[in-house]
Amino acid sequence: MLSLVKSKSGLNTLKYKNKYIHSKYDPLREAKTFISNNKDSLNNDSIVIIGLGLGYNINQILENFNNVKNIYVFEYSKDIVDLCIKENAVLLKNDKVNIISKEDDFYNELNDKLKKVDDVIIHKPSLEMLKDLNSKLYDILKTFQINKESINQNKDMLLQNKKYNESLNLENINSFVDEKIFKNNKKTLILAAGPSLDFDIENILKHKDEFNIIAVGSVFKRIMEKNIVPDFVVIIDGNEIVVKQFLDNLNSRVPLCFLNTASRWTIEKYNGPKYIFYNDTEDEYEIKTGKTVAVAAINLAIKFGAKNIALLGQDLTSINGKTHIESYCKIYDIKGEENLNDRVLDKDINGNEITTVRTYVYFKNRIEETIKENKSVKFYNCSKGLFIKGATHIEFKEYLKRGL
Repeated sequence: MLSLVKSKSGLNTLKYKNKYIHSKYDPLREAKTFISNNKDSLNNDSIVIIGLGLGYNINQILENFNNVKNIYVFEYSKDIVDLCIKENAVLLKNDKVNIISKEDDFYNELNDKLKKVDDVIIHKPSLEMLKDLNSKLYDILKTFQINKESINQNKDMLLQNKKYNESLNLENINSFVDEKIFKNNKKTLILAAGPSLDFDIENILKHKDEFNIIAVGSVFKRIMEKNIVPDFVVIIDGNEIVVKQFLDNLNSRVPLCFLNTASRWTIEKYNGPKYIFYNDTEDEYEIKTGKTVAVAAINLAIKFGAKNIALLGQDLTSINGKTHIESYCKIYDIKGEENLNDRVLDKDINGNEITTVRTYVYFKNRIEETIKENKSVKFYNCSKGLFIKGATHIEFKEYLKRGL
């Protein structure tokens, strides 16, 4: 299935299942374009690249970026590594180049190197080949690529948000934590905007005084309408539309905890207490977000001392034709189910295979990582969507009944 083929320019290229890993016309020119498109990510001492091919891209980096001291190339296919060694032996002898394949400690090496760089460069044709070799790894990297492209598209907006939000000199998250608002005798309830939230909204209302309650911004309107007042609300989204989640409650006294790059329009208009946090500081002000507000909310809960956390509305799939509660659908002008692309299969809370989307699976994986990192905390998933490893799956009524 994998073969060497002569390109129109005379250089060898790679072909896998009738798809080219390098250009069938001129691999060298394609490599130059690849490097040009990723030049912002190459102004670092160390870089991580997913996909080796025959090494054309790596050669171009070595020739044009003297600042680069270490190039970590992750290529899962040992066959491609062997072909590259045969075709491009000089590259493999370069001390700057480190190639990691599936025969090495691939996952631990990848996890370690990702902590040392600001960005990852993904060679898309190599990624598509990975779909057949390791679908789980493909899903992780594909979602990373989608998120990276989204961030790049919104880079200017996020920088403006950061500049404005930090100029306000608001209290940081530790100041809020020091207020010790959580009651130790209460469990913690984190409310997200999945459709199952509406199934249990009346039970939440009846038992609200039993919980420390955290709401993500997309449920704020809904729960305030029901007189369910959270201990605080969390946002990380940088878009202007986020302010619509707060329009009916701009003068509320509910504290707002927000990422430093979150929607500046919301921060400007909201008149309640506001506390800023960061996810890139590696100090006491950092709150890991995993690029999803659910992870931010969970990590905030833990920072406040929560030892028993129940998740509601964390469905991460469509239920009865809806991906979100009704109030969210109105804010974002969707009829019930978002126009979701890149659909994949996953398991629901009952172990059945269901359809969701790659981004939601990525969010689920980040939640699972957070749960795994906090073994002293008990997690209960009272939602009705995807199975979340590490959490006990239980109906909210039963959770209340058992007094867990």
